[in-house]
Amino acid sequence: MTIRRMSLGGPLVAALFFGPFGVQNASAADNRPIGVFDSGTGGLTVLEKMLTIDRFNNVTGEERADGIPDFAGERFEYFGDQANMPYGDYAGAGKSEFLRGLVLNDAAFLLGDRYARDAADKALSGRKEGVKTLVIACNTATAYGFDAVSQMLAARGDGTQVTGVVNAGAKAALDALGLVSGSQAAPCAIGVMATPGTIASDVYARTIRRELAARGVTSRVEIYSQGCAGLADAVEAGAPNAAQIACDNLKAVQDAAAKHPEAPLKAVILGCTHFPFVQDSLERSAPGVLFVDPAVYTAAECFRALHASKRRAASATGAMPVETYISVASAEVPASRRDASGGLSRAYKYGRDDAAHDTATRPVPIKVATNGDPIMFIPFAKRIPAVAARLAPVHIRAIAHRGLHGAGVAQNSVASFAAAWAGGAKWIETDFHLLKNGRILCVHDTRELKRISGEDRVIADLTEADVASINIGKQAQTAEPVHMPYLAEVLATVPKDAIAQCEIKLYGPGYAEKFDAAVKAAGLSETNILVTSFQIDAVRDFHKRFPKYETLLLVGRQKGGTLTADHLIDMARRAQVKYVCPGAAVAKGLTPADADKIRAAGFGFRFYGVNSPGALALATRLGVTAFTTDHWREAFDWAKTIPGLVLTP
Repeated sequence: MTIRRMSLGGPLVAALFFGPFGVQNASAADNRPIGVFDSGTGGLTVLEKMLTIDRFNNVTGEERADGIPDFAGERFEYFGDQANMPYGDYAGAGKSEFLRGLVLNDAAFLLGDRYARDAADKALSGRKEGVKTLVIACNTATAYGFDAVSQMLAARGDGTQVTGVVNAGAKAALDALGLVSGSQAAPCAIGVMATPGTIASDVYARTIRRELAARGVTSRVEIYSQGCAGLADAVEAGAPNAAQIACDNLKAVQDAAAKHPEAPLKAVILGCTHFPFVQDSLERSAPGVLFVDPAVYTAAECFRALHASKRRAASATGAMPVETYISVASAEVPASRRDASGGLSRAYKYGRDDAAHDTATRPVPIKVATNGDPIMFIPFAKRIPAVAARLAPVHIRAIAHRGLHGAGVAQNSVASFAAAWAGGAKWIETDFHLLKNGRILCVHDTRELKRISGEDRVIADLTEADVASINIGKQAQTAEPVHMPYLAEVLATVPKDAIAQCEIKLYGPGYAEKFDAAVKAAGLSETNILVTSFQIDAVRDFHKRFPKYETLLLVGRQKGGTLTADHLIDMARRAQVKYVCPGAAVAKGLTPADADKIRAAGFGFRFYGVNSPGALALATRLGVTAFTTDHWREAFDWAKTIPGLVLTP
């Protein structure tokens, strides 16, 4: 195929070299971080190999394992250009030049010493270290930007080097098939699965041919390239059909090779760093084919370059910390140029022309971009355990639903709330009804009252004598009868540094005023309370009367079908709340993209009813920041099975 050549000089390189990220000189370069970048999270497969590879002797540099990770003692900066991905689609949109500019931007960011504190930080006021070497952990970026980055580094003149994944992948495939110098192997075929952009560049086919010639291999080697449209996106989003998309594309490679059975398909290069996440499915689909992940060879080439240039860290032992950044849409990007999730719309993303002066995105720390929860990496944690262990942990708050209750302790009782505080909880959840006599009573509902006490009563009609006589400790088999507490009794248990999540069950005239007066009488403030309800009118009216209280809308099973992000957003807007909180049981159809859409609309996202390990895994995958549970103590044990998750009491 004809490859369009592009000029590499001019203002684009100059602008990226001298700004906007700043330039840090190479003094004391040995101890600066290693920079790794990709269009999204796929490059974490390369970083994983760099954190775990033991191929060399760390003292001599010989290619001989010594029981110590090769990059021990090094530090890493990772950048995922999330807002501009997928890179593989730019060439098809006629934007190869713009793509090359994005790659230069990525390199310049890692080489520089600035980052944005948030999406509105035009000045890039955050400060970081510049890196000492670059690894382009993206096949498309390597194909279109490797030469440009090399030229930019040459212009710097400080010896900084760049390693790309394409050469590593080609060499890995040939080595695995025994196509080494002077060998005369039987005819065979190599497949390349990559993004459409990488395939359009023809970079893998050219690199394989060039490497075969350099090795003096004259055996017949067929190359079948397959542009896997949509696969990187599917993997990035954790889509359930990602594996099927991968296998469908593999089938296309197999069909092409089957037309020439004399040169059977022996190996397939996974020419996109996202694709190793579905490697298991590919291997099951084609058990006789070797799937090559270029990441190992990329890590090895980077080690060799650092060792030869004497730029390895002063210590060859110790931890390998990782600082992670991703790009997000800038705050000034108007709504007309955003998609439903708040990111750049496809039309705008692939319609831009000037990468050197583009201000549509900002590079921010991953914990800023994800509200402290880098949840996007969790679906792949089993494939990248070393990386997952170094990512900022996901913190989710566990809230004791109706206190800590069970054998000997009744739910929604003074004892259950006291037990929760004594057990270390900082949040409890409970329920309140406005009785006809004007008092506010703590009890869940009529059905639950009957279950725990045996009394079938209409709660609104309860008198003070009824409340005093009904024993809610029967089901829990408490040692002494337990009465339902009034609001003041519950609030009296709340420590000054704790929060009670108070659900409005039965609302009416005077509720808000009586509730606020009770909070003040208990010596608490609005910051000790989160007011919640399933009733849109109730929570909206409460907030209208007392706007200093934060409010949350609970959302249960809906009539008419599956719960959607749009539905949750619409209800939250009508309720005028800060948080929206569906039940874990009804949120199973939601995706991480749905959760992102809810957060982008300005609402905090929580769950109620997280009462199993599976529900906690879903909450983690969707990035909720807090949840209620009837199994507060057990939830901390469940969390130990989920990589990177830390529950907060």
